[in-house]
Amino acid sequence: MVPANKNEALAELAQVWGDRPERRVGQIILDLVAENLDSKFLPLSAFFEATNSVRSEEKLTVLNVVHLFSGAAFQLLTLHFEYINEDEDEEKNRVILLDDDAAKAATERAINPVTGETDYELSTKLFMCYAPSEVARRALKK
Repeated sequence: MVPANKNEALAELAQVWGDRPERRVGQIILDLVAENLDSKFLPLSAFFEATNSVRSEEKLTVLNVVHLFSGAAFQLLTLHFEYINEDEDEEKNRVILLDDDAAKAATERAINPVTGETDYELSTKLFMCYAPSEVARRALKK
């Protein structure tokens, strides 16, 4: 069920998770997404920070909720990839949000989005991030 508003999303969380920690974490993440509807990306670390998740089981709970919110049932988050190259030369430091074609080339064939060449260390420069979806912008608008 794609939620039409925040109350529907909260009700669906309660139905899916009951009294499990995912329900509480889901409420926190819903608030985070609602506060950042205009963001182009939300790094995974933002979800961990918002929920004060430091232990591995807490992080797994966050990942469960993010997975649910980015799936077909909720459609509140859209998965993206960003390329981050930290070079010693500050002029060359780059953070690039990848479009679908560049993300596919990078993840499937290790094609560097900047050089267009094969980069066998590319996996250390690719990071998942999320953005509020159009569904989120409609459903969570205040």
